[in-house]
Amino acid sequence: MIALTGASGKTGRDLAALLAERGIAHVRLSSRPGCGDRVFDWTDGATWGAALEGVDSLYLVKPPHGTGMAELVADLLASAPAIRRVVLLSEMGRGDKPDADPDRAVERVLERWDGEWTLLRPSWFFQNFSAGGGFRAGVVDGTIALPTGDAPVSWLDTRDIAEAALVALTEDGHCCRGYTLTGPESFGVPELARRIGVVTGRIVEAADPLRVEELATTYDDGTERGSYYAELLVDVREGRYADITTDLEDLTGRAPRTFDDFVREHADDWK
Repeated sequence: MIALTGASGKTGRDLAALLAERGIAHVRLSSRPGCGDRVFDWTDGATWGAALEGVDSLYLVKPPHGTGMAELVADLLASAPAIRRVVLLSEMGRGDKPDADPDRAVERVLERWDGEWTLLRPSWFFQNFSAGGGFRAGVVDGTIALPTGDAPVSWLDTRDIAEAALVALTEDGHCCRGYTLTGPESFGVPELARRIGVVTGRIVEAADPLRVEELATTYDDGTERGSYYAELLVDVREGRYADITTDLEDLTGRAPRTFDDFVREHADDWK
């Protein structure tokens, strides 16, 4: 049976839907009441045993920053020897980070583990701008304020990530591999705003209130989470999220969804 951490998140919801459609046994894990089938709290190890009972495969969304992510993941795997396959939702470019990087450290836990593991490293999501996304309000108000300049990003759909995860969880041949998942195009926030405006008839613009040298002082507040976001934005500004790969098509057998199709499909989200 497959367990999904982060079951109420963007990729978790999509993956759960795919598993249900195919009649594949799975349980949705969540610390939020009513959001999963079993209670699972990264900060409460007493919830882990019951949550993972009967589970042999795991879709792993990392613990929150600042919780000792790598240590928690290592403890979880050590406490659940029946789990023999893990698919980790990581991020684009994490394989190039030093081992001391907290997110790279989680990947290293899997790489040293003696089970079957696969690393999914996606670019930024389309769904960040639609219903439930952090930048939807900006689209509705007419201004997307994101300090990434016009640096290109190879945006992709969370449904494509879920389909890639489904393959890695249910098919053989993906052990000990990392896949960088991207959409079919790479463009910046100003172009993204323009495309939304064309389909919706709205005036949507991009605002970039910061220079790249100001990102660290603005976002890095001394916490692990703050440092992560500051570094993430700098990486975008320096072009590290611009690459386009064929990894998603190699996994799923089809091309990734396009942003234009996504906008047409979700036009009602911005009414």
